[in-house]
Amino acid sequence: MSLHSPHQPVLPHLSALLLCFYYRQRPQKVTELGLGGGSLQRFFRYHFPLCEIRSIEYSARVIRLFEQWFWPAGSPCQIVQQDAQQAIKDVAAQDLLFIDLFAEQGSPDFVFSQAFYQDCCNALNPDGLMVINLLSASWLQSEQLLEILSELQLQFRILAVPGYQNKVIFAARQALPVLDFDSQLQQVARQYQLDLNAVVFMR
Repeated sequence: MSLHSPHQPVLPHLSALLLCFYYRQRPQKVTELGLGGGSLQRFFRYHFPLCEIRSIEYSARVIRLFEQWFWPAGSPCQIVQQDAQQAIKDVAAQDLLFIDLFAEQGSPDFVFSQAFYQDCCNALNPDGLMVINLLSASWLQSEQLLEILSELQLQFRILAVPGYQNKVIFAARQALPVLDFDSQLQQVARQYQLDLNAVVFMR
């Protein structure tokens, strides 16, 4: 986190995640599965103060560290301590759903489960967007996830982060235009100070 600008995305994969605004520009309801350092909480509170953003985090320790070190004192924040696999079943009508889940040994098994992504689909508005930060251990796992998204009849686009294992996937029921370095993408990057050099368009 930047102490000077806490809302500013710092890690490279965040620039890829936040290119979601190329597709969905004015979200009103957002859920994040996996709190991490709280980058999305700070970002949305700064840029979209009226947006309803909720983070679901399993680890009480992660929440405690976030509240102690990574959140401006006195600012409102909605965090639910719960297992994401169960919590997602009670989520509905989201404009954006961020899936950024990791256990000590990598992504939890249910991140490669069709039932989990069906629940994620059910949590979206008809035109809602799923934003997945995938840190897969193998090419086979990545292909497994893309097959699941295809079976659920979702459209998807994939970004890579140079020098990192992260793959960022945008998925939705609606058609998603190909991401390209056009004027709209450059405007999104300027508006939110995103680093386009940290992103490679895959498909």
